[in-house]
Amino acid sequence: MAKWLSSGLAAQDEDYKQALKDTENTLVPVAEYYKGGLKKATYPYVSVVLGTGLMAGYPDGTFGPSKTITRAGE
Repeated sequence: MAKWLSSGLAAQDEDYKQALKDTENTLVPVAEYYKGGLKKATYPYVSVVLGTGLMAGYPDGTFGPSKTITRAGE
């Protein structure tokens, strides 16, 4: 979902496209980054959706990149 949303922003606005490039090697403020559960290829997408507020992590500091997405929310 993070990739889909941030790619959509990048397709519409050069600033978001640049943000994806700028965050390729950035620290991502989620637990999975520190524990090795976040793939390097997803850093820019997660960074952009967190930075824009389109998505947020869980209260325990995780992002849940492998969790299933539902319409209901949790």
